[in-house]
Amino acid sequence: METEIFRRKGFTFLPEVLQDTNAGIGNFQAVIFDLYNTLAYICKEDYQKTKQKMAKLAGAPEQEFLRMWRSITTDSTRGQVLTTQERAEWVLNQLEIDYDNKVIEAMCVLEEDLQLNQVYLYKGVKTQLKKLKEQGFKIGLISNCSQSTDGVLNNLGIANFFDEVLWSYELKLIKPDPLIYYHTTEKLQVHPRRCLYIGDGNDRELDGADCVGMVTVWLDQEVNSLHLSDKSLYYRYKIQDLSEIQELLI
Repeated sequence: METEIFRRKGFTFLPEVLQDTNAGIGNFQAVIFDLYNTLAYICKEDYQKTKQKMAKLAGAPEQEFLRMWRSITTDSTRGQVLTTQERAEWVLNQLEIDYDNKVIEAMCVLEEDLQLNQVYLYKGVKTQLKKLKEQGFKIGLISNCSQSTDGVLNNLGIANFFDEVLWSYELKLIKPDPLIYYHTTEKLQVHPRRCLYIGDGNDRELDGADCVGMVTVWLDQEVNSLHLSDKSLYYRYKIQDLSEIQELLI
């Protein structure tokens, strides 16, 4: 395990956080996780195949369809585009492609199957979540995701491990907005400085967690995703396997 402390820049920090940067270490009450590329992943190949099928159904050029689908990802994770159907209709309208309800329904089935049934846990996730639960830690989850993600935790068999789950599309907030972290700690009834936040660092999620006073951990494991952008700049610890968090909780 490698310790990394970075110069803080680009975020506004709470005065009490700046006064005591070590607060919370060794005295945690909660562990909060990111979902994708931290606990679970969607294979690149599965994602690409699904989008190819969706484009073919719509009669759209594959690359243009993919580009347009991705262009609305932020709106989707913010909850501004609520359903998979709305997203599909918006994409086809932008591409000026005529469609009927059957085409949209078939596209939605493909997307929802990808998001619910083609998501896989990393090795050891259930073991570590069970151990944290047995140790008495509160466990939270914050994910930047769309409505199509709803139900994935049940499918993965890990829903019961979490005391609080916050989906960005429901809150209409996305990481690294500090408010999404505050919402989580309020629901868990734990001070941010008593929280360990663990993620792959995408969407500058660790920067946001750091700025509210959480102790941040970059889980630098092999990922299998097309959606890596805006990597975090600041983190307290770096680990390569989820089991290493036990060393931080002693």
